[in-house]
Amino acid sequence: MKQPITPLIMILAMLFSATSYAGNTNTYKWVDEEGNVHYSARPPAGSNYEKLKVKTPPSSSNAPQTTVEGTTSGTTGSSKPSGGDVVADELAKNQQIRAQNCEAAKKNLQAYTVFKRIKKPDGSVVRLDDKERAQLIEESKANIKEFCD
Repeated sequence: MKQPITPLIMILAMLFSATSYAGNTNTYKWVDEEGNVHYSARPPAGSNYEKLKVKTPPSSSNAPQTTVEGTTSGTTGSSKPSGGDVVADELAKNQQIRAQNCEAAKKNLQAYTVFKRIKKPDGSVVRLDDKERAQLIEESKANIKEFCD
């Protein structure tokens, strides 16, 4: 009795290709002009990026597990050591920035509501007319709605 060998060869080919792909892979992280963080298998052309060395350990569970061994900088990137979960670190940073934006929006609303004269970053003081002031108050309220929980 002759058994078909083709299914056996296909199964072996799939196993060998999966094990050859496993191991160390590189992931690149960069921030675009709008401040959005991107992750990719290829580095961006002509912009700063961070090269993350990601090792995918073999697992008996169906869920993929990824660990970050460390980071190295790309040719145009800066070196930033990162430990632990990259996603959790980014979420923590985003929450901190969101809290800072919330506080700034609240301070701006109070300043525009109480004062008619505002000090600019260059140190000069300007007097706001009622139309400008109302517009800045509305912008501050929108920022509070966006950044404050």
